[in-house]
This record gives sequence, C-alpha cells and structure tokens, in this order.
Amino acid sequence: MKKIISFILATSMIISCSIIVPNLSCRAAGSTSVSNIANCVGTWCNKTYEQMNGGERLQYHAALASSGASAPQPNGMLEYMKMNFLFQIFTTVVPIGLKAIYMSYSHWRESRKNCGKILDIKDPIATLQNLDIGLFSLKGQEKAKKQIRSMILNIITKKNHKLSSDKNGATVIYMVGPSGVGKSYSSEILTKILTGSNSKPYIIEASDIDKQSKASPVEQLFGMRTLRVGPWETYEKSPLINQIKSTPKMVVLINEYDKMHSPEMDEKLRTIMDQGYIKVNGETIDCSGVTFIITSNESSGSVNNGNQDTENVDDGTGSRTFIKHDKAFLNRIHLIEFENLSTQEYQEIAETPCKELAMRFLQEYKILIDLRKVPQVIAERTSKLNKGARPIYNFIEELNTKILDEVILKGRQDKNYTGKIFGVSYDETENEFKITELALPKQLNEQVEKSSQESTTVESINLDKQPKEPILSVSQN
Repeated sequence: MKKIISFILATSMIISCSIIVPNLSCRAAGSTSVSNIANCVGTWCNKTYEQMNGGERLQYHAALASSGASAPQPNGMLEYMKMNFLFQIFTTVVPIGLKAIYMSYSHWRESRKNCGKILDIKDPIATLQNLDIGLFSLKGQEKAKKQIRSMILNIITKKNHKLSSDKNGATVIYMVGPSGVGKSYSSEILTKILTGSNSKPYIIEASDIDKQSKASPVEQLFGMRTLRVGPWETYEKSPLINQIKSTPKMVVLINEYDKMHSPEMDEKLRTIMDQGYIKVNGETIDCSGVTFIITSNESSGSVNNGNQDTENVDDGTGSRTFIKHDKAFLNRIHLIEFENLSTQEYQEIAETPCKELAMRFLQEYKILIDLRKVPQVIAERTSKLNKGARPIYNFIEELNTKILDEVILKGRQDKNYTGKIFGVSYDETENEFKITELALPKQLNEQVEKSSQESTTVESINLDKQPKEPILSVSQN
C-alpha cells in the first residue's frame, strides 16, 4: 500500500511538472504576446495547435495564462474551460489529496505498530511501587492483589534473567470472579504497568466474535478470515495475527472469555503457552513475547477442579459461569481469583461518588445535601442484589435525578433552594430515595455563603446544634 501511494504521488508530480516547465520556459523567454507564446509552445512541441493532443494543449493554455494574454478559442469556451479545469486538478488537488492519504496511512501504521507494546522494565521495585499506587483504589481483594504483585515480579524477573528451564511460550494471566468486583480495572492497571501509561492495549471483546460466521472463534482470532469484494472472495490473516506480527512483544486483553470459550480455544492458548508460536496458512507466527490478560466470570470450581465432573455451584451472584477446562490448560496459566465484596467494602466504594455528588450541588446550586447515611444504605442494597459493585453507580444516578427533579427543577424560577439543606433517606417499602428539607441554623447559613463566595474547597461545614459528625467533609484537589 505504501509503495502504491508513493508511486501515484510521484507520477502525479511528474505530470504536473511536465505542464509547468514549458510555462516557466516561456516566461524566461520574455513572451508577452499571443503569437510569441504560441511560437514558444509550438517550438517546444514542434506541432501546430490543430496537431496537439489534450496534454499538449494544456501546456499551451498554461503558457498563455502565465503571460496574461487572452487565449484563442479554437473549439469554443467549453473546450477551454475543460482544459483549464484539468490543469488545476493535476497541479493542485491530486498531489495534495495523495499526500493527505499517505500521511494518514503512515500515522495508522505507526499507531498500529506500537499498539500494546511491552516496555523493557529494568527496575522491578519501582514497577511494584507504581503497581501498588494503581491498585490502591481497588477495594478489598487482598488475595488477588497479592497474586498480581507476585505474578508481575515473576514476569519481570523472567524477562531480565531468563533461565535455561524457562519455556519460550507466551504468558497468560487469567482473572476470574464475579461481575463488578474489579477484574476489568485490574487488567487496565496491569496493561499500563507492562506497556506504559499512554499505551493502548489490543482489546478483544466477546462481541467481536461473529456467531453467525461459519468460522469458529479460534479461526476468527488466530487464523484466516474471508473478505468479500463484490462477487469475489479473498482471504487474509486475522487482525490479531497481523498485530502480533507487527508488534511481537505486546499485551492482548481478552474480556469475557467465558462467553467465547471452547475446548479448541483452550487448546490454542495452551499451544501458544507451550511452544511460543502457531502456524497460520503454513506461516509460523512467533507469539513468545505476547502477554494475554484474560477476564472471565467463571466460578471457582471451573478453575480449581479442571476436567473433573463437578457440580455447577452458583455462589449467589448470578453472574458466575461454569466452564470445563482441561488440566493441561489450567496448569500453564497465571491464575488470579477475585472474590465477592463485603458490605463494608461496598460502603467504602460508595463514599467517594457520594462526596462528589454533594460537592457538585454545593458548587453549582449552593445547597447542602446531607448524605451521611447514604453510603451505608447503598452498600446494603448493593449487597442484597449481589451483582457486584456496578449497582452502586446506578443508585448514585437515581439519587442525582431525584434531587434535580424534586429540588432544582421545582425551584428553578426563583431559585428558592439556594442556601438550604436537604436530607436524604431511603424508603424500604417503596424502594426509593426520599428528599426532605431540613432546618438551616444561622451559623451554617453563614458558612455556606462564605464557602460559595471564596473557594471551591470545602474543608468542613458543621451543624451548630449537631456536633456529633459534620454534614460534609470534603477536600477537592
């Protein structure tokens, strides 16, 4: 593709120069009249105007235009306009357009080449410190964090000090656990540790697999794919294989593996882990430098019992699937298990968005929202749903909509909500949040007005007659 675009660009420039050179020659000769220019072009072409072809007539009219002389109209105004239009196309539009295409293609090739490229990590201690910073926001999951640290240190050590007993196969990091407990977040942190904070990993989603295709998921990812061009069919390597060829040391992130799993897929990954290469259409593809990070909602029994006939026991989340893996596959992966979160951990997760919500209403609308009990309520409701941490943000969105509807929209005309304080409770019977206006002490009213005028940082606003705990204690950096 690069060679074709370069050839077209060079050809276009040659054609443009062939039109412009006679034009410049006539200027140098000092031609200022129609007859002189006609003689100049005619001498260069050694032909009369009637004997000239289309390209030679373009040169003729270009020379006329450079001198400012009036052009004769041998075949009428339409013929002259057509010649002039073609001249403009060749000299301006075509070269600029091809140059833009070439630059876009080069940028795409460069970004694709560096997609998910693994860095050469020399300092394992600094890397582990960065990893701890990234995992700090992950609530709970102490077992998974410990496994991640150990696994990262092991990968760095092997890359820097390879032993004779080490295999040349690819690395597969396999994260399993309920939905919404931090697997996707942890996979993003791992990817940034291995490839750099600004790098974009190569991501494969379950939705990328075409279930209507005759080709199996293994063929779609690791084989050849069929392309239709009109009535013809052509074959090419899959995008993943092309990416591995261009970036031998890279990270491939596969999400929701349980939705695309098959025994053939396990066997393909086992081959890559064992041999470090696969064969595609007779060509050997080196995969030894690839690190696969896989997330799956499998149950613990799937990864701990192997190909034994075990009962599919649901842990209560409703999102854990059971997959029958071969032991040969399980013995080669780096397993990281995520567990259900506790109510306390759900509450810790809910506190941050609740504080952000209270801060936003204070800054934008100058009202106080008492959310002291909301994180606990949300945590209890989330724990009962048993669907991971994602419902927390649904509850926050529901609360935000409720405040906007019952407080802001109702008082939008005269803004009678400014400077007031509202309490939030949860009605277990109706399963919804309730917003009620609370009495606003004089001292608190002065603090609200002062904080809204001075700074966006609210260190502490205390109720005058309720000294047990502050309504809001937030520091926005």
